[in-house]
Amino acid sequence: MSDAENAPPLFAPAWWNYFMESYSIGSTFFCIYAGYWGLFWLNDNGEFMSKCFDLGGWRVKAVYDEPISA
Repeated sequence: MSDAENAPPLFAPAWWNYFMESYSIGSTFFCIYAGYWGLFWLNDNGEFMSKCFDLGGWRVKAVYDEPISA
């Protein structure tokens, strides 16, 4: 097999890493805004934000792909 046949698809790790980064940032901001809602309206000392992170599974560390080095 040649190197061209073993090569990953064009920008494969980069697209996945971009998706994971966008998902992580978006979910973090969503839960932060949910936490503001809980603090302002419910005075819950951050419980709403904590439940938001637990509900979506967003507290888990994202695993990013590394590009294949030559």
